Amino acid sequence: STQSTGGGLFRDALSHVCRELQSRAVPLLVPTPNARAGTGDAQDAWLPAASAAATPLGAAMLAFVGKLMGLAVRGQHHLNLDLPPLVWRALVGERLSLADLRAVDVHGAAAIDAVARAPTTTASDNAADDDDDNNGDAAFATATHGAVWAVRLCDGTQRELAPGGSERVVRASERRAWLRAARRARLVDEWAAAVAALRRGLAAVLPLSLLSFLAPAELERQVCGERVVDLALLRSQTRYSRLAPDAPLVRWFWRALESFDTKQREAFLRFAWGRSRLPLDAASFSHRFVLTACRGDDLTLPTSHTCFFQLDLPPYSSYDVLRAKLLYAVCEGTAIDSDHSNVDVSRWHEDDDDDDDDQVKDVLGAL
Repeated sequence: STQSTGGGLFRDALSHVCRELQSRAVPLLVPTPNARAGTGDAQDAWLPAASAAATPLGAAMLAFVGKLMGLAVRGQHHLNLDLPPLVWRALVGERLSLADLRAVDVHGAAAIDAVARAPTTTASDNAADDDDDNNGDAAFATATHGAVWAVRLCDGTQRELAPGGSERVVRASERRAWLRAARRARLVDEWAAAVAALRRGLAAVLPLSLLSFLAPAELERQVCGERVVDLALLRSQTRYSRLAPDAPLVRWFWRALESFDTKQREAFLRFAWGRSRLPLDAASFSHRFVLTACRGDDLTLPTSHTCFFQLDLPPYSSYDVLRAKLLYAVCEGTAIDSDHSNVDVSRWHEDDDDDDDDQVKDVLGAL
């Protein structure tokens, strides 16, 4: 069970699930349009794909993700999911606004803004839809960059707002109708199926009535924990084995962690504990972090025991050596397949195919 092993395998499995969800391996989540365009906010966030939610299999898979969210809340096994505020607002039942869309899709929101602000006349707005009445249509088309009766969703698919809409240019007299249809498509319909599936999964674990009492940010915090790895909190939950708290090795270790960026700190947590987020507070720690000294030299990499949240540090000769070895270990040694095998990592820097083959054979033989 996860309790008897300290939960390391279980936590690591959850981390791998979340990493695959936020990749091309599984078509449930897609990068935000801002990420693809390299502009605006939420460039590191992922969104439910409307095209996936529209299929029975995709909806069932999203419901399973909802169950994982519920289990994260109940068991405090936080998920390293990078979902933007738009998703959390939808999950708690709040209405979405154009500002929410702009935070993930600058260009999509700008297209709606362009139609809303395009110059037109009262006469044109109220005119009959007549082929002979082109008053203001030319200026309107220029201002809206030739908007048509279709919108591009966050997953890249196109949704028509009227039959044949992808070939039908919006006229000035149709502005109000187009805005109603576009806002509904981008702020309601695009997310309805995915949010319903996620909430259905949540409902299998948590009473949905509880969501109405949570702000979007609080739901995210309960499911995913804090995005920022709080080193002060981690330090308060650390004990030292075969090391004095003020030893040079200890000081260098914390200095190295402070120099890491957010992704590198998350990688450290995965390496040492099999999870990417810290618990919300000190009382929620199932294990205190153990930093211990071990045998080795400047060629030896740190090792971890994810089941017990323990890191073994060799007696490095300087801060620069410690930081380099620690960063390499946490970024390249994320798998825990050899937790119970003794593998020689003292020659990690050597590129020798024969030695690599021999080590692979040794590891396979130990399994």
